[in-house]
Amino acid sequence: MSNSIQRAMVNLTQLIRLHDYYEGAVELDKLGAIDMYYLEAINQLDNPTIGTISKLLGQSTPNTNYHIKKLTSLGLVTKKIDDEDRRVTHLSVRQTTEFIAENNPR
Repeated sequence: MSNSIQRAMVNLTQLIRLHDYYEGAVELDKLGAIDMYYLEAINQLDNPTIGTISKLLGQSTPNTNYHIKKLTSLGLVTKKIDDEDRRVTHLSVRQTTEFIAENNPR
């Protein structure tokens, strides 16, 4: 499983770098290694909560919130409030095609 996560992370990193190169939409110098781990963790799990990501990566909730806000502001992650419990927020990685279409109108 570790090998598949590493492969998926490399693929995600390459997609973001290629997109940045061709479209200039994401400022990759603002993304650190931990941001990429957050992106991959969110991508691998099915709509995880901030608490789930925090526990999985062994980070504090405030630190996790900081990175999630950063990824959200760059347009890489979306937040969705749970329909049943409004205190819970689910996270998802935006699809590349949606991201390109919304940030590069032609």
